[in-house]
Amino acid sequence: ELYEKAEQYRDVTPEALQAQGAPPEKVEECRAQRRLLQLRHSVLKKLLEEGVQESNQKMLGILSPREQLLRRISAVALLIAIVVAFALVFRRIFKAFAPPKTVGVEQQTWGFRKYKWAYLILLPALLSILVWRYIPLVMGSMMAFQNYRIMGGSEWVWLDNFGNVLWDAEWWLTVYNSLKFCFLVIALTFLPPVILAVLLQEIPYGKIFFRTVFYLPAVITGLVVIYLWRSFYEPSEFGVLNAVLMKIPALGIIALAVMFFLILYFFAQRLFLHGNRFEAALCFVAGCLLFYYFFTFALPIFTDPRIEVPWYARFFHTMRDPYRWLLDPKTAMVCCVLPNVWAGMGPGCLIYLAALKGIADDFYEAADIDGATFVDKILFVVIPILKPLLIIQFVGIFIRSWENTAMIMTMTGGSSGTNVASLLIFYKAYIYLKFGTATAMAWILGFMLIGFTVYQLQILSKLEFKTTGKKE
Repeated sequence: ELYEKAEQYRDVTPEALQAQGAPPEKVEECRAQRRLLQLRHSVLKKLLEEGVQESNQKMLGILSPREQLLRRISAVALLIAIVVAFALVFRRIFKAFAPPKTVGVEQQTWGFRKYKWAYLILLPALLSILVWRYIPLVMGSMMAFQNYRIMGGSEWVWLDNFGNVLWDAEWWLTVYNSLKFCFLVIALTFLPPVILAVLLQEIPYGKIFFRTVFYLPAVITGLVVIYLWRSFYEPSEFGVLNAVLMKIPALGIIALAVMFFLILYFFAQRLFLHGNRFEAALCFVAGCLLFYYFFTFALPIFTDPRIEVPWYARFFHTMRDPYRWLLDPKTAMVCCVLPNVWAGMGPGCLIYLAALKGIADDFYEAADIDGATFVDKILFVVIPILKPLLIIQFVGIFIRSWENTAMIMTMTGGSSGTNVASLLIFYKAYIYLKFGTATAMAWILGFMLIGFTVYQLQILSKLEFKTTGKKE
């Protein structure tokens, strides 16, 4: 209403009103309304200028000279860091996998003449990796310095792609989402197969049946798994998860939260008693987080104003509205991880079951004599003996968590806070056809993971594998 009133004075000036002999109050009102119009004009102009600047940056790549210089300086610093990091990595790799020094021999050699047949057998595999991995990597890396066009006419922009990525808020948000996704994948797919393998080994009857049941999801095609779970997550009362959850009272949900907390609390208690205080604290914190996460599903029952009963009676009420699993940022990321857990539990479990067969019964008998509980056997017998296999599995799960985006793409498409770095790279390359920007993002992501690569290679170089056969 104020602006409609001010519009009446758009073509009228205070000087013109004074010349016409208008009263002073009218002249002052005209002056105030015109100031309001000027303020509105300045606000709209500022919004338009910000919109134009954002469009120029994101769509056309037009930047001010000062900002362009700042981005190029940061890109140079990043490129130097990448070169230094990769040089150190390859140095550490050669050092870690170099042949051991022999006593009395001054020069360390690779023994090409002695192990010529071994090197000859490895040659086809090395050539295959070189042709299909490293040569495309080198040739494709040139796109990071170009404004690449599929139909030709690519222009060299040198470090501008790296500078634009470093100053892109969307990129860093996806990196943060990737860290969350990686944490959830490791937490839900690393230790559960170990615990399941121990349980399947301990059950007295039906071992073959249960192993088959848990392995069957791995046989199903990935596309079928995706659409099967999408039907589970349907945001209505007809979805499988909602149909189950809407029949569980608040007391049942709280009991489930308490159960997960107690499981991790028992692990934390045993670790603390044996002096592993840091690991015990991690288990306790994880238990508290799990309790809070499951308890939040019961909160709507206690806060729903449509349930007109005393607070203590709400413990026996259920949810009235279906949960929007893939649309809520609180659950969307977890929902993208659960299908992988469901499909990958069986194969991981069978690997650990095969390894558990190599643990002699003497270890369990000694643990029983010492009064060890079931949790103690897992923590101090199973895990230490299976450490090499656990490390290899951990490395594979960690790497796959940064590359596996098919589930997120089909489940949410990157919405609801699930857009991860690798998915953004895919969109930049194949949706927006910005191959140079996508390649620069891939190099930056590789630079951030290079430290873990060195660490894992050092661990793998120190591992020793022994046979598990029993002597007669």
